[in-house]
Amino acid sequence: MKLRSFAKLGLMTLLGCSLSQQLVAQSGNVLSNAILAQRAGDLDKAKLNIDLGRKRDEELLKPKFWYTRGQIYYDLANSKDPKFKALGGDSAALVTHSSFGKVLLLEQKERSKEYTELVVKSKDNIYVLLFNSGAEAFQKDNFMSSYNHFMKAAEIRPKDTNCYNNSMTCAYRLQDPIAAENVIKVEEQATGKTSKLSSYITVAQIYQEKENQEGLQAFVVRARQKFPKEPSLIRVQLKDLMDAEKYNEARPKLQELIDAEPTNGQWVYLMGSLYNQESRNLEKEGKAQASFTAKMTALELYKKASTIDPKNSTYAYDAGAIIFNRSKAILDSADELQNKDVRLRNKNPKLAPNPKIKQFITKSDNLFKEAKIYFEQALVAKSDDEQAANALLQIYGRLKDEPNFKRMEGVLKEIEKKQKESDKK
Repeated sequence: MKLRSFAKLGLMTLLGCSLSQQLVAQSGNVLSNAILAQRAGDLDKAKLNIDLGRKRDEELLKPKFWYTRGQIYYDLANSKDPKFKALGGDSAALVTHSSFGKVLLLEQKERSKEYTELVVKSKDNIYVLLFNSGAEAFQKDNFMSSYNHFMKAAEIRPKDTNCYNNSMTCAYRLQDPIAAENVIKVEEQATGKTSKLSSYITVAQIYQEKENQEGLQAFVVRARQKFPKEPSLIRVQLKDLMDAEKYNEARPKLQELIDAEPTNGQWVYLMGSLYNQESRNLEKEGKAQASFTAKMTALELYKKASTIDPKNSTYAYDAGAIIFNRSKAILDSADELQNKDVRLRNKNPKLAPNPKIKQFITKSDNLFKEAKIYFEQALVAKSDDEQAANALLQIYGRLKDEPNFKRMEGVLKEIEKKQKESDKK
């Protein structure tokens, strides 16, 4: 009995040793186990073994290990079984791509390119996997994951603009200007060409929406090296200067904008307004001649703006206003001279009338006639422009144009009537 009992114990001990050796052997050959499990469709076991292999230094030096890992994660990403699909996670395609990248790196200096050749043959499939995974992540609002997938897809097809376009969209959704700038950088390095303007504008838009003025201005400087005459980029620089009331620095930028968009009247008008403001400042400083020069420059710019865009009542009205005020100032000077002349002639009746009085009146009337043209244009552009109508009433009264004077009275009454009706509402 005792012998039999000993024999059983010995058998059990040997069996235990054999099982232990088998476990060590299985554990020691994780790569083979992963391959067998993959072939059998047991992707959970395949993943378990291949992930275990990543903890072993000897496996990490084998191109076969990394190729197998890439294959397993490729199968997980493409699996129709929800269990396996979930096991691969959202980054299965990225793991596939990085694993195959390791193969290329390890075999770079090797004579044998066995697994490199297999990777090269499968690159189109990997591209499709990355692209589709990026689209799936985007639909789940996982924009960071989507961005990473599209950028990796671009590594396989560096001239595929779809990858860069989609990556830029993700960067915008993330409101990440650095990621967006990286898209431009990668695309330009890969293609050797400047990225499209819309990509640069998207980056600028992100900076604007994040209210990062410093980043925005720095980026626009770089962007304008690529697109020196792009109005949207110049506008960003101009706005920054205008907001900071750096009007002298703003003028050159504004001129660039006028040159870039010669048919846009608002930039010409804005330039006129800068000169008009300068004229007022110079007048306060007692610099009459410089003030007058700036005022006349403003007038010519307002005239030009009203020619470019005749339907804008403001452009025409402001041109008319400068001419009207100048005409009135000359007429006031004529009145002063006439009053002075009357006093002098009362004392000495033999004195001839001052010829400058007539010259001033003629010049004033001619300017009123010129102002009339712009006020009429303003009224055509905006039929309820009360200021323009009032100015015309005064001009027609001064020029003794009775029919138009009465017409303008009617226009003002109609404007007043509409205003009252609007107030009641």
